[in-house]
Amino acid sequence: MIIHNPAIINLGHTELLMRDDGLIEIKSTDRTYSVTDIKAIHKAVSELTGKQKALLLLIASDYTSIDNDAKNFLSTDEAGLYSIAEAYVIKSLAQRLLLNFLIKVKGTPVPVKFFTEINPAVTWLKSFKA
Repeated sequence: MIIHNPAIINLGHTELLMRDDGLIEIKSTDRTYSVTDIKAIHKAVSELTGKQKALLLLIASDYTSIDNDAKNFLSTDEAGLYSIAEAYVIKSLAQRLLLNFLIKVKGTPVPVKFFTEINPAVTWLKSFKA
């Protein structure tokens, strides 16, 4: 079930929030995300922003991961349609390795960086604001 308020969308597996500073905060759950999940998140971002590009703050839970198809999708232009830049706040070595592979080997359509704490991630994202 999708719960929707003008500033929050809950997809069940992911909660999206339009923050007061204009960032879109995306909190994941312990799951391996598929392309279908990622596309649902992108659709929710487009709803929150009125189909405008935004700065995305993605906060992983302890066991958040993505499958191979999702990893391939995240390197496509379609994956960057509603994103200016993406900061991932991660918790594990496995997540670090996965993101390093995505960024350095597969490539991403927008700037992507990972962090272990929220504040540096927010600071980095805000460096993209005009």
